[in-house]
Amino acid sequence: DVIDKCIRLEGYKPEQIEEIMDRFRNDPFWKTNFMTPLKLRKKNSEGIKYIDYFWEKIENVAEPGMTDEEIKRKKRNREILKKFGVQV
Repeated sequence: DVIDKCIRLEGYKPEQIEEIMDRFRNDPFWKTNFMTPLKLRKKNSEGIKYIDYFWEKIENVAEPGMTDEEIKRKKRNREILKKFGVQV
């Protein structure tokens, strides 16, 4: 239900949700604070939905040790979003 809502209501693609889940559920901090997909639709203390917060982190923060493939995937995802009219 949550994944479906993230796609239908939030406008995310399944690939984006998968990337968010993979990256943040394996992060040393977030793996203990992001236990289920329910977190994606909840809001943080600033009123921002976590799915938006996580995607923003993926798109705009260069992480140490990021591989060329990860950077390419990041750029490709931005292009896909722009193609579908999603502001990035």
